[in-house]
Amino acid sequence: MEDPQEEAGLRRSRQLRRNGAGTPRAACWPAPNPSRVRSRSHFVTTLPRLLAVDLDGTLVRRDGVVDARDRRAIAALRERGVTVVVATGRLYSGARPVIDDLGLEGTHICADGAHVVRHPGGRDVAVRGLASVATHLRGVFAAHQLAYFALAVDRVVVDERSASLDRYVRHIAHQIEQTERVLGHASWDTDPGPSALVAIGSRSHVDQVECSLRDVDVDVLRHDVPGGVDISSLAVHPRGASKGAALAALAAELEIPLEQSVAVGDWLNDISMFKRAGRAFAMGQAPEVVARAAAHVLEARGDGGGGIAEVACRVWGIEV
Repeated sequence: MEDPQEEAGLRRSRQLRRNGAGTPRAACWPAPNPSRVRSRSHFVTTLPRLLAVDLDGTLVRRDGVVDARDRRAIAALRERGVTVVVATGRLYSGARPVIDDLGLEGTHICADGAHVVRHPGGRDVAVRGLASVATHLRGVFAAHQLAYFALAVDRVVVDERSASLDRYVRHIAHQIEQTERVLGHASWDTDPGPSALVAIGSRSHVDQVECSLRDVDVDVLRHDVPGGVDISSLAVHPRGASKGAALAALAAELEIPLEQSVAVGDWLNDISMFKRAGRAFAMGQAPEVVARAAAHVLEARGDGGGGIAEVACRVWGIEV
């Protein structure tokens, strides 16, 4: 159930759009009363102090641009003392250009929580990898006809079978390396190993792999392409590595209660973050399962931008 004040602002925003007056400033929600800002479970006495933001489909539009409204919102939040953290599936090398562009010094969550890094400088805070289960993964994947790629330190590793996925993975890291076999790449022999392994193939093959991975000490995130398309994907992560776990650890380090955190995202890998944050917002285009996991669904969509500006308005009463 929405806060009555926020719900009134949402109705006002929709009415403004119908009347053709939906400019970012005019559509802003009323400034919240700090004594009545509600977390997922109860009212808290102060406004949130931590904002965790996904990149692709949330902060970064489909055209690779950060919307001007979101830039202004982030700047305004930081001026108010809110810590803004990037929480992304990208490797640090892929996230760094955006972090640099926005001037976001501090700690950020990369590789879906497997790599927590201090910016600038790239100093590791926490690093998790799959090297300890490399033998098991080789045994599972060798028996199935899947295309797969690995996220290894600062690059995406592909082979002949997955090279055609270039346009889908080029934003993840600054470098794409093609090797003879992804699971034979040297990164598996160096601790902690790749932070993730992503496999793509038919649903039947993915079913078999997913079943085999139940005995391997990893976490698996599955996506079935909708619309009757016979394609599924599996993202394999180190056990316990997630955006949500990293957000909880970061909040503890910053001495900010999780109830005073806000998370914004649009995809399956954001659900763990939604479960931990005090308030969670899903982008307008988020799949139903993601939207259900969030307490709120935004009007803004990833292809148009403005999601962070909308959150800043709804939670902090900031007009941009």
